[in-house]
Amino acid sequence: MNKFKAYLTLIRYPLFAIPLVATLPGVILASEQLTWRAGVTLFVALLGYWAGMIKNDYFHREHDAVANPHRPLPSRKLNPRDAFIVASTLYVICLILGFLVLNYKAGLIVMVLIMVSHVYNALLKERGIWGSISLPVGIGLLSVFGALAVSGNVPTVVWYVFAATTLFDFGTHITTTFKDIERDKSIGIATTPMQNGVKPALVVSWTATIAACIVALLPSFIGNVG
Repeated sequence: MNKFKAYLTLIRYPLFAIPLVATLPGVILASEQLTWRAGVTLFVALLGYWAGMIKNDYFHREHDAVANPHRPLPSRKLNPRDAFIVASTLYVICLILGFLVLNYKAGLIVMVLIMVSHVYNALLKERGIWGSISLPVGIGLLSVFGALAVSGNVPTVVWYVFAATTLFDFGTHITTTFKDIERDKSIGIATTPMQNGVKPALVVSWTATIAACIVALLPSFIGNVG
């Protein structure tokens, strides 16, 4: 039971709606009616998100030992090796479901999403603007995955969803780094505000958020975009 609770903490279970909400637009816009494929698609998105959360804590457990020693890995409530195996297993399940249950295009986009998640967690999270860009791209691609999984195609309107989601998440990702800026300085993590300055980071964040709103409204003004 203690391990179960630790894994719930590791996957950030209160945030379970994020991958579902990001995937649903593609599912809905690309299908004439919801079928079992929609359920499998959302399940894959959820498992992949959980795997990414676990890998995040795995790769950053040394920093967490200083900044968040209560978390499951630095506190040794869970063995890091076991957590890595669980996350990797979840990724494998996602690939199996993508290729064998959905379709090869869904499987390929699952591979892309896993690569984006891995590169973000292992390399780019602490690289300032690159971390702020890479994670939102992965979140945005979930709508593309949703469309490919249920229909094998990506309607033009889903690309607008991808762009709007990516831009919005990019803007919010920057703002979330402000709350821990002093802590990040103390342990040597380079976030966008630290890398580029607070005011430029705010300008980029606001610009991305406004651009996201504009992109989201464009299909209404353009008309039928497919």
